Amino acid sequence: FAGLLSPGINATLYTTHVLFEWEQEENATSYNIQLSQNSSWTVISVDTNTESLIYIDTEHIDWDEGWYWRVRPIYSDNSMGDWISAHPDIPNSTDRYFNIASARSSATTTGNYQGEGITIFSSFFDYYSAAIDENGNEIWNSGDEELIYYNTDYYGQFFGAKLDDGAENYLPVVEYDLNNNIVWQEPADHFSHHDMIQLPNGNYMSIVEDIRLGPIPSDLDGGLSFLFMGLGYLANGFTDEFPWVGDKIIEWDQNGNEVWSWSTFDYYSMQDYDEIAGTWWTAFSEGRFDWTHANAFWFSEENNTIYFSSRHLSRITKIDYSTGDIIWNMGLDMPSGDVDCGQNIGFSFQHSLMTLQNGNIITLDNGNISETVNNTPYPTTRGIEIAIDETGNSCSSSLVWSYDLPEDLFGFASGNVQKLDTGNYLITTVGGGGTSLEVTPNNNVVWEASYNLSLPNGAVYRANRVSGLYPVAYSVIVEDMYLDGSNMIVDDGLNIRLYNNGTAREIFYIPLLNDSIDLDPGEISYLAMPIANNADVVEIEIIPEHRPDLTKNITVYINSLNTITGCTDESACNYNENATEDDDSCIYDDEYYDCDGNCIFDDNEDSFVDYDCFGVCGGDAELDECGTCDGSGPDYICDDGTLVCDENDCSSNGDCSTGFTYYELVDIPNSAVVLDDSQCFSNTDLNILTDIITINDLDLQPLSLGTQNWFNGHLTRLLVGDYFDGGNVSLTDLPSSIGDLPEIAILYLNYNSLSELPDSICNLGNLLYLVLSFNNLTHLPDDIGNLSNLIWLDAGYNSLESIPSSIGSLSYMQYLWIFNNQLSSLPETICYLTVDWNGVDSNFLPYFGSGGNFLCDNLPECIENSENINTSIDPLYYSFMITVEQDCEETPECGSADVNDDGTVDVIDIVALVNLILSEQEFNDELLCSYDVNSDGTIDVIDIVVIINTILG
Repeated sequence: FAGLLSPGINATLYTTHVLFEWEQEENATSYNIQLSQNSSWTVISVDTNTESLIYIDTEHIDWDEGWYWRVRPIYSDNSMGDWISAHPDIPNSTDRYFNIASARSSATTTGNYQGEGITIFSSFFDYYSAAIDENGNEIWNSGDEELIYYNTDYYGQFFGAKLDDGAENYLPVVEYDLNNNIVWQEPADHFSHHDMIQLPNGNYMSIVEDIRLGPIPSDLDGGLSFLFMGLGYLANGFTDEFPWVGDKIIEWDQNGNEVWSWSTFDYYSMQDYDEIAGTWWTAFSEGRFDWTHANAFWFSEENNTIYFSSRHLSRITKIDYSTGDIIWNMGLDMPSGDVDCGQNIGFSFQHSLMTLQNGNIITLDNGNISETVNNTPYPTTRGIEIAIDETGNSCSSSLVWSYDLPEDLFGFASGNVQKLDTGNYLITTVGGGGTSLEVTPNNNVVWEASYNLSLPNGAVYRANRVSGLYPVAYSVIVEDMYLDGSNMIVDDGLNIRLYNNGTAREIFYIPLLNDSIDLDPGEISYLAMPIANNADVVEIEIIPEHRPDLTKNITVYINSLNTITGCTDESACNYNENATEDDDSCIYDDEYYDCDGNCIFDDNEDSFVDYDCFGVCGGDAELDECGTCDGSGPDYICDDGTLVCDENDCSSNGDCSTGFTYYELVDIPNSAVVLDDSQCFSNTDLNILTDIITINDLDLQPLSLGTQNWFNGHLTRLLVGDYFDGGNVSLTDLPSSIGDLPEIAILYLNYNSLSELPDSICNLGNLLYLVLSFNNLTHLPDDIGNLSNLIWLDAGYNSLESIPSSIGSLSYMQYLWIFNNQLSSLPETICYLTVDWNGVDSNFLPYFGSGGNFLCDNLPECIENSENINTSIDPLYYSFMITVEQDCEETPECGSADVNDDGTVDVIDIVALVNLILSEQEFNDELLCSYDVNSDGTIDVIDIVVIINTILG
């Protein structure tokens, strides 16, 4: 009756710590388990005995290996029985095969843990998660599933996000298991980000973006308010006109229904925003203000509260979960005066959140503005523990522990701090290529992990120390249970043994006893189960407190199996394979309902069958205002707000000047933002958009091309490219008419397939931002210097071979990115620019970057001495600085008589040249460089004469 349970047949596992589990065998007192890498079992790598029904191997299995396993019972006289069946449908099958996948990480470690456990971490922009042991050995990874670890309950449940780059909300939060199966996924109605947990009630909670209109301050630094005005905004400090991105905490039930929420817009003052780190400058280019940027929360079951971290407000908030009211705010002072405590602690742009039983808070102070708020000599990241003293709806706070990371481990984003059971702290930072430090309360580093992440540099998201991959694992043995004919006999009562095979202490609730059993790892509990008089069946349920999903239900039949009655018809819904006689209980699906009581769906008609259980429309569908089932509302909306079902009932009442076209509101897509609410659009601008669409053979309407901003009837901002905000299109050409856009200020043409730009683009005198990254450009227009108002030029990740000398005329230039091209020289005029050649902005992006080129010799002084000459930005998320050295390997000189590049000119070069000519091979640039000795653009007998003269000379 016993069988092998796990790993499954031909399973692929993503861990080298493997849990083996099987069923209890008749009369067994213990079990013998064996593992081998060959089916003949000539070499047995593991041969061990255990009393429980679980064995976890952590020593013998490695990546990219295949294994067989088998189990057999051991009886009280130490004899062994037959190997337990591996598959109930395959006779004489006694061993199973499984495969171990490939490793993902390249982590290394130094030092030693002070305690037990493993460390799980995630690489955000490489989109994988992994776990390592104390010595840096990888023991688990997320395979190719692109799962990013966010959080854990420390009892074996993993919460994070799964990349879905084809969707608008491309990182839905999920719960997943060790085999990388998705256990639960959010509905993805919003953009979820940064954190996710499961609540004690079984529901899930995460942070999503909440976008509402807000004002643009009138006094932004550097004249930024005036630049916003140039785009068509009022920027008066009170008109709600610009998208503010706040955050909302959402709680979903297990069916994905939203059951609770809390929004920053409802509880924070919009007087409060970052004024130091330059988030408004980012808003100018991106078209949205990343206001609160929440990145962590912590649910406290003890006092029914939520602790909430807002990165861009440098604030931690305690929230009453029942009412949503703010209990206190802790962090930097803001104009509203709503911050109650923590001003003197000076944490900024913090990431991660953890509360302790004593109420203290643990967080990673990224310290992005530490130079300003804490007067540090350089941006400094800290791990900190904060003590909180609550007084009513206010607080006082003090720093009880901190550890300053060295300058090279500064982490401007991501990372976290965890306080371990030993009292030590695990600090994780993106610095150093992704690093975790285990630090004692006395600030001694006892262990360090280097994750050696490269693209982008060190984008480790979080890391946590957990007890093991199987914190909750247990097995149950029913003692003295055996078959005798058709009877199950229990001698001397029903006794069980409960084994804690996991790595964590766990509490097991047993309803039959109405008691909870607390077991440490490796501990066994011997329990007597009560049996009612004349009971036929004993149902034993074991519920782990922290993992109710791992509940075991064990059924023990006490008396003759022949007494069992039930449905004996195998075609019935409730067929009972143990039934010996039919008690007329058989249930079948009928024309209305299936076996589960659900209305029947007619697959052939692809619609709900119109039975009474469906209602008028069938299923959950409802009638809309136009009387259509499954409709989404009226077919047409008049400009005056009238809801009608026939668009002919509406007529345009737009009054537009000559040269402008009126659009009904319903015809203006959400991607076209009209700042002044006008419905009149310049024919010139519309025609240029049409030209772009036509020349690239796109099936779009003008207002649906990419993302657009319009003001006073003219286009002021346009984003087009192969990404969501760009409309997911790829342009190959631009029309010359693009130079006729009269008011365009921001033009994003990144992620396209452009090989050249029309010269007319240099006519865009109002252009402030020009983004051309990730194209195939080999040169820029000679008159690029005519873009006299240009502030930002991004030409990274192209194939540029030169930069026009006119670039020196761009007197307002602040950002110049020319990294990852084919540049071997730069014009001296580039030094006329007032760019900060060595600087990094408040978002830790360079003002200048030229890494990944061929800039080796004879460079302009400003470039040669720039600290950012080898600086680039990661190509994945385009947010992290990376270092890419110049390619300065010597290449053969074109036109050399040494055509075979062997260091001498001789008859061998003549032979090579003759052979090439006789081959009639088509000459490309590479061959011309090597064999066109006289550099006249062709390879012929004249080149042979030159070589001969060289030899004779």
